[in-house]
Amino acid sequence: MLGSEPSAGWTGSSLVSTSQIAEPPDISIAARLFAVFSGSVHVWYPIMDDESLQSLLLCCNTEELDPCLDQKRELFYLVLAISSVLTKRAEPLVTSTPAAYFNRAVSNADTNCDHSSGPSTLHMMQRSLLICIYLLLSPGSGDIWRNLGFAIRLHFDMSHGRSENLYLDEGHHTMLARTLYCIEGYELTLAACDTVNEGISIQFYRISTIKMQLQSLLSAATVQHNPARLKERCENIQKGLLEWHQYWKTDFVPAIPSEVQGWGGAVQYLDAWGTLQYNASMLMISRFFPEAIESVFDTAREVVSCIAILVRYSQRSFCAILDNEAQYKAPVFPTDWTMSHLIFATALQLLSYEKQIVADRTAWQRTMRSCLTTLALMEADPANLSMGFSGIIEELCNHHEEHT
Repeated sequence: MLGSEPSAGWTGSSLVSTSQIAEPPDISIAARLFAVFSGSVHVWYPIMDDESLQSLLLCCNTEELDPCLDQKRELFYLVLAISSVLTKRAEPLVTSTPAAYFNRAVSNADTNCDHSSGPSTLHMMQRSLLICIYLLLSPGSGDIWRNLGFAIRLHFDMSHGRSENLYLDEGHHTMLARTLYCIEGYELTLAACDTVNEGISIQFYRISTIKMQLQSLLSAATVQHNPARLKERCENIQKGLLEWHQYWKTDFVPAIPSEVQGWGGAVQYLDAWGTLQYNASMLMISRFFPEAIESVFDTAREVVSCIAILVRYSQRSFCAILDNEAQYKAPVFPTDWTMSHLIFATALQLLSYEKQIVADRTAWQRTMRSCLTTLALMEADPANLSMGFSGIIEELCNHHEEHT
């Protein structure tokens, strides 16, 4: 059966005109952008194995005789679009904009899908996930939810047809399902391969499932009137969060330097990423169940500190692509607008009078300065949807200083 994917307009008026279509980049530029993708998005949101990813680079020089060239080029230009979003301030040699690469990928894409064909469904699943990742990083470029819906449909087709299709092994199918789940928000912990990157992807999925349960709990807390049941669910989620965080800190992260030479410098960064997942979730719980944590201030301070580390590391890492010898030995989480909104919400929570009186004054001021610095750094990028956030927080801080 043939189906139709969201059209190449994808969501319409916000996209660039068809005249803004990228030319194939020089192979050296493409290789650097692929290195960015491989060390960042490919770690947290994998959609293919390393060998397949590197084979896409051949699109720069492949002759037109390859019957699969059009499909490969769609993925090739989507990888370039995603990487150039991350590096748009750091790579002056890239003449094409992220939108131009994106437009090149989708402007002539075949939107018909033979759902009975395994290879066709796999390609469209990979393409849809890459489009979703691009739209997550560049939210003004289209409607991520529409494309997520199509990706979910493709996942169902792939799941139902696995017994007839031998083109996709169980590990690869599970990897795609994990990525889809993590983008949007079964036990999918089968590793496609035994690597640190695969381990990060699995742990990302595990914390995503716990956070999804938390969202369900918070929604139920607004309508249910069974405090005992809500408390029980809350305690179970807290237990799951704590177990995940302890495993991340005491088992997974410490093992990295011994497994992968040269990744020792990634420990602080990855520790901050895991600590952020835990404390941001606990902060959400505290809004409905204040007794769940001992100190809202300490939890909020951890959130602010971790986001500051991630944002600084991300910007510093992507600037390194100007060095032809730079090697991406440590994974870099692709920060997006959700992180700027999280630190803004945390700053507002810190500004409440009740939280100030229980916090050490010097520590509170230091934390608010960190909020302001990080927000100012992030709001310079329109894709973070945070223009003016630092000004709002600064004004509120001044108001509180005058009245305390």
